[in-house]
Amino acid sequence: MKNRLLLTTALVAVSFAANVYANPFPEDATDLISGSYVVEHTGNPIFYEGNVKISKDAVLKVNTYGEDAGDDWVSPENAFVVKGNLTVGDEQQGGGTLIMYREDNEKPMMFVEGNTTIDNGASVTMRNDDGSWATIISKTADIKGGTLDLNGAEFVTDEDLNISGGVINLTEGSISAGNNEEQSIGNINITGGEVNLIGKTVEAGMDSNGVISISGGKVTMQGNDNDDAALWGNVSVSDKAVINMNGKARIDVDESENISISGGTINVAGNENTFRAVNDVEMSGGVLNIAKGADLHINKDDGTTAEKGTLALSSEVNLNGTLISNVSGDGSLNIKSSGALVDGNVLGTNLSFEADHSLSKAISGAIEDLASLNVNTGTLTFDKEVYGTLGTLTVKDTLNIEESLFVNNDLNLTDNATINMNEDLSVMDGGINMTGGTVNVNEASVLWAAKDINISGGELNLKGEMDTIYDWLDENDVPLPKPETPGDININGGIVNILSDSAEISTEGNVVVSDSGVINVNNGAKLYIGGMPDEDDEEDGDENQTDTINLINGGSINLAGTLVANISGDDRGVINFESSEAVIEGDVDTPSLTFNFDHSLSKAITGTLGSVDKLTVAKGTLSFDKEP
Repeated sequence: MKNRLLLTTALVAVSFAANVYANPFPEDATDLISGSYVVEHTGNPIFYEGNVKISKDAVLKVNTYGEDAGDDWVSPENAFVVKGNLTVGDEQQGGGTLIMYREDNEKPMMFVEGNTTIDNGASVTMRNDDGSWATIISKTADIKGGTLDLNGAEFVTDEDLNISGGVINLTEGSISAGNNEEQSIGNINITGGEVNLIGKTVEAGMDSNGVISISGGKVTMQGNDNDDAALWGNVSVSDKAVINMNGKARIDVDESENISISGGTINVAGNENTFRAVNDVEMSGGVLNIAKGADLHINKDDGTTAEKGTLALSSEVNLNGTLISNVSGDGSLNIKSSGALVDGNVLGTNLSFEADHSLSKAISGAIEDLASLNVNTGTLTFDKEVYGTLGTLTVKDTLNIEESLFVNNDLNLTDNATINMNEDLSVMDGGINMTGGTVNVNEASVLWAAKDINISGGELNLKGEMDTIYDWLDENDVPLPKPETPGDININGGIVNILSDSAEISTEGNVVVSDSGVINVNNGAKLYIGGMPDEDDEEDGDENQTDTINLINGGSINLAGTLVANISGDDRGVINFESSEAVIEGDVDTPSLTFNFDHSLSKAITGTLGSVDKLTVAKGTLSFDKEP
């Protein structure tokens, strides 16, 4: 690409020669609307002193070419030079055709010392089939409409190039701004239109750190067997821009340049797509979509050291394919398919799953300080440690916990949520509010919360423990700050099923069962309220630390197994004895009692029996052998 620097600097030294036009080019070409004109190569410089405009039915073919100057340099001395502005097309009347094409291996070349405008209805074709690129070099350019086809060709500006409309097709071609390092920075501003790159580049500031600013329009990039398709420069994507990277597509920078995404949409399909930047790729807005089977590599390369880069995310990524990058920031990383992969570390993001997946397969590197984890659709297997903190957990489908999970904020469970716990789930700074769904607390696992656990709907199947945290130690057995107020466990709706002989509910606060809340203790199951005795207690003959259930206002306990608890309440709380083996190991005072199997009071309640508002023998025979 360096050989282009010679072209405009060499032009300054070209002496003016007599105007020589082939197939006579009119002396006044300021508004050509009909006719066909050819500027043939003569071996002499060809200058046009004014402005050229081609529209409607007018056609201009330029056959002049640069001379081989050796050492890969091309001399512009015999090219066609427009000393003013060049316009192809017209906003109102359209039309106009410009052709730069040779069938030999010479390099078609044209210079515009002013501004080039490609407008509505224009057709510009630049092509060379023998590998010597056709070239237009202009001071500045505005592409507003029409079609610009570059096949083995380049469109170059010394300064800014603006694209607001039209269609640009680059096949083995390039568009670049900032051709001359001695002049001002050349920027490319894309606010509309379509730019289609197949195998070549759009480049800003080859030697002057220019900016490619894309705030509208659509850029589609597709590499080929010969080369990648690339945007090269300080790349800024914003507003309504759309960029499609369809394989072997690159957004690339030099050593002092950056990639910044503050808006728009980037769609990634195909393989070998790359962002290469010196610093982190900043994504403060917009959406990045990576299709199924596609991949995007983000590389950090300062010219000396190359390594996996980082996407600093404050907006949104929808991932169906593979993102080979570290991801940081408070943006949203949405895992959309079971094959999606982040090949890197994830720090601080809002991580969402919308397909069956596992954490260990979705993210290859470390996971730390997530803002949130959201299971929106499908089943997520939580089988990898999250270091630091996890702000918020939201479950709208199924979560299988195979690794201890620590959450900071309140856990809210609603309809359709299912959590299967084979390891602990701990809400460190908040409570649990369950209005629907299903939670399966399996043996050797604990459902913890620092504040209240409120169950008003859904179903909780308890084989392990449900506790509120009061005396809590960190990983080094150092006490953590206690909550200002011990949390309560309120079951005022929904169902709690006790399914093992070692289930436990404990709290420094109160356990309340009320309204439509139900605890079912299955046959053979055993529920401890206040904690199971440890081995030392059993060896010393110490009694259990038995706590009290407040059974009030319509709450009920359906007891077929064993309940280790004291029970108090009012006449609207009901204990239903559902088997002859049902037993309460504790004191009972005030609730109503209903027996549905043969039993005796002395065996049903081992502790003190206080006042009983209502005693009902619905089925079977009850031996009244214990005085209230």
